[in-house]
Amino acid sequence: MLGLSSMYITLFENTIESFIDDLRMNINDITIAEVVDFKTTTLDNKFTVNTLKKVKEVKFTVHCPFEPSSNISNPNEEERKLAITKLKLSIDRAADIGAIGFVQHPGSKVFAYDKHSQELNNDALLQLIDYSNSRGMKLGIENMPPSVGYLSTPEEFDDFVKNNNLNLQIVFDVGHANMAKNIDDFTKKYASKFMQIHVTDNDGRSDGHLNVGEGTIPWNRFVSDLKKYGFKGTYVVESAIDPFKSIVMLKQLLS
Repeated sequence: MLGLSSMYITLFENTIESFIDDLRMNINDITIAEVVDFKTTTLDNKFTVNTLKKVKEVKFTVHCPFEPSSNISNPNEEERKLAITKLKLSIDRAADIGAIGFVQHPGSKVFAYDKHSQELNNDALLQLIDYSNSRGMKLGIENMPPSVGYLSTPEEFDDFVKNNNLNLQIVFDVGHANMAKNIDDFTKKYASKFMQIHVTDNDGRSDGHLNVGEGTIPWNRFVSDLKKYGFKGTYVVESAIDPFKSIVMLKQLLS
């Protein structure tokens, strides 16, 4: 199943209507639409929610808000509680539009000087997983770029799963993994747990959100390994400019 993220709409502050128009123009290729709960596509807007509820041609997933106020590893208790409340509200709105999945970022390492920040991050993730389950949605945790957020390596996911006895769902951002140089390690260990792939490319240094083939990701090997190691989820293109180029390339890779 192929999908499209509203990232290219959100980043350039275009309208939710333009995203829906693009989906409908490419409906033969796209079955999943990921709405980024941020800026002009925020679900904090009743018009956006009502507009999305009328769309029947595709299934939705929702990407969590990711501004600094949504950081779940913040050691300031009051600010962290506000972040968790905000994310639960995003989950509520995702459920309201009938979303089948929710994409959650781990907390930022900006507070890594605080020895409890990783524990706070893990506790918040467990709360959000439980809350999303209660609303009938799978929550997938996205792997982060190195030195930016927690859970950027397979080993961190290993510890999180082992310590909490989880049936974990992962949203695998291959661009983030390319920066961390761990695409192969992640795929071999966790491909069967990937509920969704964020499809972007980059140069291995910065998160450029390029189209497939414009960076250094070894796409043929990656797609082959996904099949080999049991991936059964969806591919969601998260390129920032003209993502339909990636849709075309991805169809060729999967054919």
